[in-house]
Amino acid sequence: MFVAHFQRNINHDRLHQDLRSPNITYRHHDRSCIHCYPPELLLSDNFSTFWDWYSSEYPAITYTRYTQQYLEELSYVEGEDIWIAIIDLIFSIRYSDTPILNFEALQQEIWNVYSITQGFRLDLFIIAYNYSEIKFSTSPGSEEIVNNNPQPIAQQPDNMAQPNQQDFQQLRAAIAALTQALPNTNNALAGNTQAITNPPRREGKVAELPYFYGGNQDPVAWLEDFTRACNANGIANGRKLEVVPAYLKGADSTWWNANQALPNNNPNKVVAWTGNNNNTDFVLNFPAAFRTQTLIEIWTTELEQKRQQPGEDVNTYAAALQELYRRVETNAFVYPEAIKARKFVNGLLPDLYVTVKPHNDQTWNAAVDRAKAYELTHQDQHAVSAYLNKFAPSGTNTQSEDLCKAIQELTKQVQQLGSRNRGYRNNNNQRNAAQPNNQAQQNPAIQSRVTCYSCGQP
Repeated sequence: MFVAHFQRNINHDRLHQDLRSPNITYRHHDRSCIHCYPPELLLSDNFSTFWDWYSSEYPAITYTRYTQQYLEELSYVEGEDIWIAIIDLIFSIRYSDTPILNFEALQQEIWNVYSITQGFRLDLFIIAYNYSEIKFSTSPGSEEIVNNNPQPIAQQPDNMAQPNQQDFQQLRAAIAALTQALPNTNNALAGNTQAITNPPRREGKVAELPYFYGGNQDPVAWLEDFTRACNANGIANGRKLEVVPAYLKGADSTWWNANQALPNNNPNKVVAWTGNNNNTDFVLNFPAAFRTQTLIEIWTTELEQKRQQPGEDVNTYAAALQELYRRVETNAFVYPEAIKARKFVNGLLPDLYVTVKPHNDQTWNAAVDRAKAYELTHQDQHAVSAYLNKFAPSGTNTQSEDLCKAIQELTKQVQQLGSRNRGYRNNNNQRNAAQPNNQAQQNPAIQSRVTCYSCGQP
């Protein structure tokens, strides 16, 4: 354990030198670095007592603000968290050499001393060695007595100072605490090993927490998303109730403030995230406040009009329907399975509807599974058709294209021929109309001359 700690110290210090920066937390974390995490200037009395003892017993040289923090955590953590805090405390300190005790024994030693000194509020050396000195004195104002019968030399003193009663009580309490702690050493070490192997999660930022703005937003879906994000970030149920007000916006924030202003004995005041199984639970009170009848009517209309869209697969369509059913259904009202199956089938695309409908499935799962199977079959058919077209002979297509081109060319020629005939006909009519009658009589040869309209030859 200490080898890894020392190696981390070396790597961290090398980065300080390479980057030439007093704070490199953006690159590397080492909670025993006094440059990145300088200690608080004002030391508590119990921390001073702890550091005086620890630095004199072990080769500890520096501490950070995390050392101070972890020592304070020991005053309120319980169970396995005690050993986690002690481990963090040890690794927040820089050492000049490896401590003589092994790692498990060092943890147990810290806990024993912590218990004996009542959280380092008492000085360990005083508890161990503070026995009151016995003082001898004579009565005030006594005079030297000279007589012929002196008292024996071993005479008891007239006044013996009694030990401090408070010191005895503190010593008894320390001994009792030590006696109680020592029999549990094996259990503590076993718990320590388990804590090292399976350390509890600390809060982090893995997922973004969603905001709730009200309006048409689904409160049930938002609550589920918020809970999942909190669980991913390691936020426990007790902390969720502290975090959630920051993610309620607008009228929802006003609702929360009004709820928390209710008297403490009000049955509708939210006091826990979950567990009470009544309106004092946020997970029950919040959906009841924002799942209005208007929203239910909107979702019901959307459910009735929902159809599978082109390009939408069966899984997506079924999931959308299930989400709408989840919104509108309650403990008192649930759609029958047959109604759900019929609604699902009636909303399928036509090519799926005609194949699934004849089976008349009476359960949701049966209808969805059958639609998925037929959807897969249709996809396979399209894939086979595309495969066959890819390897079809190219000669047939080429011949068809040539034939189409020939037909188009022939059509074009016929159209051009018709246009030329109409032009010849119009020219001849105009020429005949312009000739006078006497000219026709003078040139009988021209009148008897016949010309072909198509080729223009006699």
